[in-house]
Amino acid sequence: MTRRAKTVGLLVDWLEYEYQNKVLAASTRRCEHGGHLLCFTGGVLASPYRFGERRNFIYDLAGPESLDGS
Repeated sequence: MTRRAKTVGLLVDWLEYEYQNKVLAASTRRCEHGGHLLCFTGGVLASPYRFGERRNFIYDLAGPESLDGS
């Protein structure tokens, strides 16, 4: 029986800072050993700014129907 590669989701609010880029790089390296990575870049949760709130729709795509884990 062949094992199916798992799909993992990474939810981040931004990809312009060193911390988020390090997390993305580490997640990518981990998935190189037999997995898939989907990165969802939305906004800050509970953002006081309207544009941040509007960006969060992308997180709705990160669910059990598209991911094995997040």
